[in-house]
Amino acid sequence: MALADIVQRITEDAIAEAAEILREADEAAADVRAQAQERAHERTAQVVAHTKAEAEAAGRTRLATARLAARDNALAAKRHLVERVLAEVVARLEALPAEEYAAFIAREVARVARGGEALSIGQEDHARLSARIAPSLATVGAKVSVRGATAALDRGVLIEGDRVRVEVSARALVSSRKERLVTVVSRVLFGDEGPEAASRAAAAHGGEEAT
Repeated sequence: MALADIVQRITEDAIAEAAEILREADEAAADVRAQAQERAHERTAQVVAHTKAEAEAAGRTRLATARLAARDNALAAKRHLVERVLAEVVARLEALPAEEYAAFIAREVARVARGGEALSIGQEDHARLSARIAPSLATVGAKVSVRGATAALDRGVLIEGDRVRVEVSARALVSSRKERLVTVVSRVLFGDEGPEAASRAAAAHGGEEAT
């Protein structure tokens, strides 16, 4: 074989080998690109799913927050209305005609007095009660002496003795029975057992939403 033929053969083999190397390199590069694209798609899908989940969670949180705020506002409104009703009860008791008011105070004194105590009248009630409280106390059998006015109270009377020191007034009466009165007023106004009933119901509903 001539030298020129040998050189030609080597050149052709080199070209063919280089072409094969380039083909394999192109295939490898294509595989790398395909894998990269697949990973990119997977990552994009993960990001989209994560973003969607976060958005849904944020939406649920905002909804729960809005419901809690609405519940709290409704509860506050109920409490305010109940307090207004109780304040009106106190005002109406204090506005009773003088004879009825004295009888009301005397009945409450008889309920708490043990006998031998002294009674002092609140400053704003002294004019109405000073001449009426003793006969009213006698009517209900309360053995309590009457002193006069006291600066310790505005309305009602103060019972003081060895075993007792008690304010007897419309305000004290409503305060001492507030829990029961709140239940009664709430049942009449709202059809439930009180503002706290709405709170418990809303809390239970909120727990269901969270699950």
